[in-house]
Amino acid sequence: MMSAQSGHEAIEQVTAWSPDLVVMEIALPDGNGFDVGRSIKAVASATYVVLMTVYETNVYSQAAVSAGLDGVIDKGDFSVQMQGVVDRLCAL
Repeated sequence: MMSAQSGHEAIEQVTAWSPDLVVMEIALPDGNGFDVGRSIKAVASATYVVLMTVYETNVYSQAAVSAGLDGVIDKGDFSVQMQGVVDRLCAL
């Protein structure tokens, strides 16, 4: 498991390591998760990219799909929703 302090750093790490899963905030210090997620998919299309938010996930789910990302989870229900993400990833 790795962590990044910015979108730019996340893209660099994904390029170097090609992880199976990236979970990140929508709001980032140097951009937003949608743009960074698209950049990650451009360099590692097989990487599963999921965004986190404290806001209503339905609002962001369609935007995530439109951006080519794999989902949005609610921080308030993180452990339950994250288990679903892991289950889907393992089923691939």
